[in-house]
Amino acid sequence: MANNAHYATAYTGGGNALDGIVTPTDGDLAFVTVDGYSGSMHRFNSGNTGSENSPWIILPDDSTTGAWEMIAKTGDHVQTVSKIITAASIYSNPSIWTDATNWDVSITPKLSGSIIRVSFDIHGYHYGSNNSFYKIMYNVGGGSYVDSPLLADAAGSRVRCAMQMHGTNNIMLGLRFDHSPTYTVGQALNYKLQIGSSGTASVCLNRKYTDTDSSSYGRDASTLTAEEFAG
Repeated sequence: MANNAHYATAYTGGGNALDGIVTPTDGDLAFVTVDGYSGSMHRFNSGNTGSENSPWIILPDDSTTGAWEMIAKTGDHVQTVSKIITAASIYSNPSIWTDATNWDVSITPKLSGSIIRVSFDIHGYHYGSNNSFYKIMYNVGGGSYVDSPLLADAAGSRVRCAMQMHGTNNIMLGLRFDHSPTYTVGQALNYKLQIGSSGTASVCLNRKYTDTDSSSYGRDASTLTAEEFAG
């Protein structure tokens, strides 16, 4: 939730300029900009937020200061952070679990209680006679990393992962999930890719295992995306 809207101009009460902390009255009309969002006309209604036509609703954030705040309707798109990975890398027999260097994306929610949609579109190659494994981890505000919800159930000694590969195969992974983490507004949410293998296996990211410098071979690019939606 974004607090303390600014540049609010009332169109009732003689059109007095309301800048910063104000005490709105039911029926006031105002034009508001918050945290870089383009504002639009709103009619303040302390008892019925459902009457708003705009996706943004103006409310006083507490009864003491009367400061303005804006909240989004559930499901509204708030922001997108996307990272394009163009560097190629190869991991030979990576242990379970190994960080894929620089394969991470961070988003700092603007609102509280948001849903974060995470999408890792990964291109590359698996080479070897054993399995390779993939999963996404996250942390809040730089704390310890923990598994994301995109993880298989425990099943004996099997490796819990989001995806696995076997044999000689191109990797085209689409790891996507909606996440409702616990955080405080201002804390960054950091998501990263981890990989591993059960033995002899090479994980190649944005390239093939055989990477000859000729026009017969290419390199790939991948994207890591985090989107915020109002919860």
